[in-house]
Amino acid sequence: MFFKKLKENAKMFLKGMSWAGAARIRGEAIAENDIFYLLCFSDLLGIPNPGLYYTLEILPYMSKEMRSWEWKMLIKDTVSEAGEHDIA
Repeated sequence: MFFKKLKENAKMFLKGMSWAGAARIRGEAIAENDIFYLLCFSDLLGIPNPGLYYTLEILPYMSKEMRSWEWKMLIKDTVSEAGEHDIA
């Protein structure tokens, strides 16, 4: 009885740890993705980008997420707080 309960509690503990870790990793990935988009397509937000000619080559591969990223950046108070509250 005791070992069965201990095993069940250990399972629940490890499952909880994995979900929290996955959420943190997902949040970090979203923040890094936002920074990458900002570096590549900052001119869409009014920030000059001298490497725009070269980043336009990857635009067809990133166009599916472009509108949602741009909207997410525009509703933030500042661009620097992008990714702080994006853990889903």
